[in-house]
Amino acid sequence: MLSDPHAPRPPQGGSLHIARCHGESVETPLVGVLAIVGVRQHARNRFFLKNSQTLYPLASNVDTIFFRQVQYAQNPFLVFDTLPSLNAIKDEASTAMKMYVCVKQIPDPNTVVSRLDPNTKRLVRGGVSLVLDPGDETTISAAIKVRDTVGGSELTAISMGPGSTQEALRRALAMGADSAVLITDPALAGSDALATARVLAAAIKKEQPDLIFCSTESTDGYTGMVPGGIAEFLGRPQLTFARELTIEGNKAIARRVTQTGYQTIECPLPAVVTIASGSFEAIYPTMKGIMSAKKKPFTQYTLGDLGIDAAQVGEAGAREQVVALGKVEARAAGQVIKDDGSAAQAIADYLQRSQLL
Repeated sequence: MLSDPHAPRPPQGGSLHIARCHGESVETPLVGVLAIVGVRQHARNRFFLKNSQTLYPLASNVDTIFFRQVQYAQNPFLVFDTLPSLNAIKDEASTAMKMYVCVKQIPDPNTVVSRLDPNTKRLVRGGVSLVLDPGDETTISAAIKVRDTVGGSELTAISMGPGSTQEALRRALAMGADSAVLITDPALAGSDALATARVLAAAIKKEQPDLIFCSTESTDGYTGMVPGGIAEFLGRPQLTFARELTIEGNKAIARRVTQTGYQTIECPLPAVVTIASGSFEAIYPTMKGIMSAKKKPFTQYTLGDLGIDAAQVGEAGAREQVVALGKVEARAAGQVIKDDGSAAQAIADYLQRSQLL
């Protein structure tokens, strides 16, 4: 967009160049311009459209330079002030990534105790406060950190659920995600972990992102099977329980905690990564973030949009079912053994009776 709305629009025609104000012009095909999108490191450079001897100033932030903003001018000049080098810009732009983060809306664990309906055997969602899973807030924060470190990348929050799930996705947008995708369809009710993974993978496949972030497990279901299912449906490697994540070239490197220390693991991109709970500090949405979330792209899909048969999801396609509900048995009173000299033998006998020896 022109920074001065009253400035004359450049005429059509001419040849395409990329140049520095105090250096030589470099002729390049149009794809050279497209490759510059999203270079954050050069945000102080000034951009202009040039035709003949007239300069037309553009916005000063590189992140706003997209092809759709200059498409009215065929083959313009782009002039860069204090630009390090054309190759450096192209190299930096080539690291830009497309990232997705999977999130879920759940009953607020801080205000309600999750319970199952005895008839449907599903989680009760009506009449309770619903929130973005607190574990997903950690994962979103991890994804935002990686996105900002890589530079020039985009992060999309995605979820499957009823219409109310929009609220959870809006919070993800307020935290810093760039766009959101919701898959909602009446036929999805009663879906198990496998169906959930199938649906999310189908939506994610539309955009072919480089990196998909998931929490290790949800706070309400605790199955921990959806991330692995997504990786399987997409045919991608998976890094699990990551506490740190870096991107080097075409590979993701994760660090995770073990009983004896740390493991450093890596895999080629594109990949799925699960973030260990509490490993990143959750971002608290600001008022500016909340207001800007209302203007960010929000896409909604149905099963028909994804080409998924309703028989593969919901109760009809569920491979796992809750067959019965029962009360937890009361814990029996413990046995106290007084040490009168025979305590060791009494403990050994008890362990043997319990088949623990």
